[in-house]
Amino acid sequence: MAGPSKTTPIGVLSFPALFTPRAPSPGADERYSCVLIFDENAQNTPEYKAMKKEALAAAQAKWGTKATDMIQKGQLRLPFRDASEKSEFAGYDEGKIFVSLWTKQKPDVIDGRLNDVVPSDVFAGCLARATYGCFAYEQQGNKGVSFGLNNLQIADFTTPRLDGKKKGKNDFDALDNSTSQDEDDEIPF
Repeated sequence: MAGPSKTTPIGVLSFPALFTPRAPSPGADERYSCVLIFDENAQNTPEYKAMKKEALAAAQAKWGTKATDMIQKGQLRLPFRDASEKSEFAGYDEGKIFVSLWTKQKPDVIDGRLNDVVPSDVFAGCLARATYGCFAYEQQGNKGVSFGLNNLQIADFTTPRLDGKKKGKNDFDALDNSTSQDEDDEIPF
């Protein structure tokens, strides 16, 4: 990954593979990865604009003055994708942009107070930001720019899960130990 680490804006975390690597396709090498979905507000931040500048700079470093023309002609895969491409998944709504970040080395995952996060607390739907490096690639006929994941910071654990699953504490009321079935109550079955 070229250049110093940069920070993304805060986005919605999706498809997290941050503690156990996964292969992106059958037969491919396993890697740690995640997707961040950026709404319109995030797309207007200085961090997002810096990401776009980094992507352009990586393309220009690899293909020189031809990079801009290649981008305009759709000859380079860019890391910024329209979320409506994945509209079958929750959170991928029109007007949002998503980026994939990945690495072969395990990233640190921390909370807002810089404490390590336990894997069970991380879910698709958390608000998060990442540090990244940007690089250009040319492999098997594909040319493009991608983001390498360095580390991830969870900004909010209280957001709804993208899969709709509730936390256990949200499914139940607290039990009062004084309320239990009386042993003398007869049960007809």
